[in-house]
Order: sequence, then C-alpha cells, then structure tokens
Amino acid sequence: MHSGFKNAWEEISSAVVSAVNSGLASNPSYKVVVTGHSLGGAVGTIAGAHLRRVLSKSIDIFTYGSPAHYRVTHGSDPVPRLPPAILGFRHTTPEYWIAANAADDGVWAANEITVCTGTSNLSCNGGTILLAVDAHLSYFQSVGGCSAASRRDEDESVSEELLAERVKTLSLLDQEYFRNLGDNAP
Repeated sequence: MHSGFKNAWEEISSAVVSAVNSGLASNPSYKVVVTGHSLGGAVGTIAGAHLRRVLSKSIDIFTYGSPAHYRVTHGSDPVPRLPPAILGFRHTTPEYWIAANAADDGVWAANEITVCTGTSNLSCNGGTILLAVDAHLSYFQSVGGCSAASRRDEDESVSEELLAERVKTLSLLDQEYFRNLGDNAP
C-alpha cells in the first residue's frame, strides 16, 4: 500500500469509523457506500476495505479518476496511471471506462462504457497514450476540486509540459511491462 494514501486514511479513520457507526446505529437498514475522486479515490478504497473488516458489513466502493483501485475512468485521464504499475502498484478490477468522446453532456448510454477486467489490461485507460487533464475534471459532472481554479498558488518546480512528458513515459513503460507479462499477469 502506498504510504501517502495510507497516511491520508489514518489521519481521518477514527472520525470516519465513529461517524459511520453512529449513522448505522440510528439507521441500521442503511447501506454504506464509499466514494472518492482522485486522491479521495485511493483513500476511499482503503476506507471501504477497512470498514468492511471492522463493521463485518458489505460496503460498496466507487472511485473516480483514482490513482492505482470497482473503478471508473474517463478517456485518457492521467491520474489512474499513477503510481505506475512498473513499481508494483495495481488497480482493482473491473474498470469501467468512459471513452473520451462518449458524451459532451455528461450522459452516457450503458453501451458507451467499456468494462475491462484484470489488473494489467491495455484495453481501457491503461492503453491510452495521450494525456487529457480535462478528462480528470469530468466524471458524469464537473469535479471542481482538482481544477486549476482550486489549486493553491505555489511556485511549481516542474513545468506542466515536463510533468506531462514524465507521465506519458511512465504510461509507455507500464504498457510495455504488461505486454511482456503476457499470460503471467498478476
């Protein structure tokens, strides 16, 4: 487990477990659903697994544009390719991939969403080479928390172009790695 994701969960886990227990005590028939976008997707996956264990209850987990976790990806969103598989990280499976040009209005038909199984497939987001940050900002509706307007104004030591080139290089390395694994994929 990535230490940054683990630390992010550990910072909030006591409060989350307490709130969920309180909610279930008041509403025992309620279903628990964990969601998250981007970093929240990684934390949500960990949270869902933890809640399943401590509550002994079925928990649904939906993540959007999360780094390497039931997961939904959009077009060539670069975040789901991080951290790279070549470093040993894997996604959960299946992946529900919304093709880049499926709909401009945020409405997709079921046949416009591709289901990819396995942790090393190249048929969905992992097989795209182009980077589309805009795809990361729209999952059925605008997801504003990651937009440029919401970022802190800081000096950036790496240009956006250099960062995009690095992510593209990592994507190509992952694709080569998965092709080399063939039938031996985990």
